[in-house]
Amino acid sequence: MIQEVELVSRGYRLYVNQSENIPDHRSSALPPITRLEQSSTLRRCSNLRATLSASLTLASSSFQRTALLITPFTTTSLLRQMHQVYNIDNTLPVDVPDAPSLADLKATSLAMHETRRLVLCALLAIHVEPFDAAWSTWRTVIHELSGLTRMLATFTNELTRALEDEQSTISPR
Repeated sequence: MIQEVELVSRGYRLYVNQSENIPDHRSSALPPITRLEQSSTLRRCSNLRATLSASLTLASSSFQRTALLITPFTTTSLLRQMHQVYNIDNTLPVDVPDAPSLADLKATSLAMHETRRLVLCALLAIHVEPFDAAWSTWRTVIHELSGLTRMLATFTNELTRALEDEQSTISPR
């Protein structure tokens, strides 16, 4: 939505599929908005951008925390193998400016998904003995995953609210 608002505000027309009320991007070639946005200091959808940026940063740090708490239960060689298989890069920056550009939001989103993949790899690498119930391990894992679930539900609700607020302030096309 942010990309569409930025394009329309610069005079580009988005053709809308009337039956589904969604933009039809196949009908015309659109310029890369990140390149257009670099030459402008005016940023629209500031509340949505700020909410998205804060939510992505919070989600990224929550996933990082969960990965750190689950990692002691993993087999180091298996975890290393999972990182290789799923091409995990742990060096992505997560610094976001106060008024994030679309490129900043995309980088933050990429960093959040990378930390999410760290958690998934850690879950796949948890060492389990065949005849050991490992209650304390699974209790910790379930507790952490429950916290992540609550945080992601809040993240979804905040973004939905911000998106609805932004859509209500945009004039109809």
